[in-house]
Amino acid sequence: MTEQQRCRVMRAAGDLALQMVSQEMDKMFGGLARSSRSNSISFSYRVQPFSPRPLPGIDEERLIRVRTCTECLNHYAVFGERRLLWG
Repeated sequence: MTEQQRCRVMRAAGDLALQMVSQEMDKMFGGLARSSRSNSISFSYRVQPFSPRPLPGIDEERLIRVRTCTECLNHYAVFGERRLLWG
């Protein structure tokens, strides 16, 4: 996974978590605010609509690296590369 892809996944996961927490808080406190109006204790809760942030862009063209096989001289593109270090 590239750094750009990781940033997009983390942003989407964070926004999903915020949306889920917001929905649960609305369930817990929304009904409490409505039912407490007639009692002597006053409680207010304001619902704010959730809007996810735009996902960061990915510049895939920048990631392409052209390699040449040393044996057959064929050219190929590499979109991500991992190297294992043996030590």
